[in-house]
Amino acid sequence: MDKKYTVYEIEKLTSGKLSKYKLTRAIENGELVAQPVQTKRKGRGTPKYYVMESDLENYLQFVAQNQKKKIVIPSDQNDISSTSKDAFKSLEELVNNQTVQINTLIEQVDFLMTQHKQLSQQLMGFSVSKKGTENHDDVISAIKDNLTNDQSSADTKKDLMKQLIDLI
Repeated sequence: MDKKYTVYEIEKLTSGKLSKYKLTRAIENGELVAQPVQTKRKGRGTPKYYVMESDLENYLQFVAQNQKKKIVIPSDQNDISSTSKDAFKSLEELVNNQTVQINTLIEQVDFLMTQHKQLSQQLMGFSVSKKGTENHDDVISAIKDNLTNDQSSADTKKDLMKQLIDLI
């Protein structure tokens, strides 16, 4: 059974060597046999003609004889052109790069969450030791050390500063 192609599909299969305009003119001039599409829809994306594979092969022979131009249509729809393969490889590389970036961000978030958990536990310990002021100097020095730590977030530093003010 013959395959049915639209004018757009033929243009893509021939990599633009047969444009939609040329194919439509050939159909209107009777050089290419096509079946008009019967549909109520109008507008973009609605095909005007279907061309059978055997009729397309006959037209390609006609073009090759008259215009000394040979146009080959892939015999199997599953044949992927080299440009498609290149596009697939570039998309695959892009996905791999994005995956690496996402994994890096996840690791950073995990690190920040563990750091936040440790600091919040220290703050809980500071508020308890505030009541029994025997470790008062140790608590103040620990808070100052955390404030000078470059990896601490601004919010954490603000909380530690409030704790330090409360202790002093």
